[in-house]
Amino acid sequence: SPLSVLILRFLGLILIFSLSRLTFFLFNSTAFPDAKPIYFLAGIRFDVAMLLIINIPYFIFMLLPFNFISSKLFRAIGNWYLCIVNSFALLVNIIDTCYYPFSMRRMTMDIFAFIGETNNIGTLVPVFLKDYFYMIFVMAAFICFVILLIRFTDKIDYQRFAQKNVWIFAQIGLRLVLAFGVLTGIRGGWQLRPLNPAAAAETGGIENAALILNSPYSLIRTTQSDQLEVKKYFSEEECSRIFNTQQNNTATAD
Repeated sequence: SPLSVLILRFLGLILIFSLSRLTFFLFNSTAFPDAKPIYFLAGIRFDVAMLLIINIPYFIFMLLPFNFISSKLFRAIGNWYLCIVNSFALLVNIIDTCYYPFSMRRMTMDIFAFIGETNNIGTLVPVFLKDYFYMIFVMAAFICFVILLIRFTDKIDYQRFAQKNVWIFAQIGLRLVLAFGVLTGIRGGWQLRPLNPAAAAETGGIENAALILNSPYSLIRTTQSDQLEVKKYFSEEECSRIFNTQQNNTATAD
């Protein structure tokens, strides 16, 4: 059944992103002196929500009760989608593994505003590549894990849907149950309010929230967050007249 392939791939991706969290911890272990195994288990909740969000097109098509999903074309498109999207999410985690010592928090959408304001991304990238060149091999290993997962599960043949009405109803019912599970996973559970990054602090405190979170989820959930509005009460000329921060260092000759 294509559902078995879907479930195996989903579980494999959870394992890969758990290894990514372990990598994040190993490279930033001094920032989490009180880390506990429960933090890694709590992080799976955020990994599940993130994986369901970024892979939702693939999940929707795989849950459709139609035989076209077993075609070679659809399987090839699905394989490429999983490889590219999840590799990019892993890349975000790896980048944040190196960037965390400077920001001391998981990456949010504020990073793009910072890049736009400083306008020095061209000088920072070579420095980071030089200082953290070994992370290229770590990223390559994670991409290999994703490719191996896809190739291993791609060997499973999808069976065509049974034509008997009783089996059709059973297969559709199972897909409805899994679709409800997908929606629940994206929401983060059955609690009153949907899962959000602040929930990570409820388990490990603010000091361990970054270990529980993952960077792609943090980016996704801060996409629609309101940014602080910059207030300007004085013009540049008025500010300079009231308090001039520029100093004239020209030395006067005797």
